[in-house]
Amino acid sequence: ALSRIGGFRRTGRHFRRDPGFTSRRYFGDSFGVLRGGEVVAVRIAFDAYAAAYVRERVWHESQVIAEKPGGGLELEMRLSFPDEAMRWALSWGEHARVLGPAEMVARVRATVKKMGAGYG
Repeated sequence: ALSRIGGFRRTGRHFRRDPGFTSRRYFGDSFGVLRGGEVVAVRIAFDAYAAAYVRERVWHESQVIAEKPGGGLELEMRLSFPDEAMRWALSWGEHARVLGPAEMVARVRATVKKMGAGYG
């Protein structure tokens, strides 16, 4: 983000891009712009309300959608930095539920608990 740049200085060096670099490969296991460690299967269930919108686009190239009774769906994606997908799932409120991995479910549970405490 340009707004975070506090200053700059010339180094006299020139950047040379790796000719084999592709953003698609570099960010291929990212949900957004962040990437991290081990690739994990992120699973999120959506109710019929949210499913109507989730079906409309490809959220990640690894996504697999399983239709559920009643119009809902389960979305699975293989990501190396699941935090962005967790925040996205939380943005759907009661219309989404993180199913896995277990560590992500625990983080969502803790986040929702803290959020609830803020509304007293």
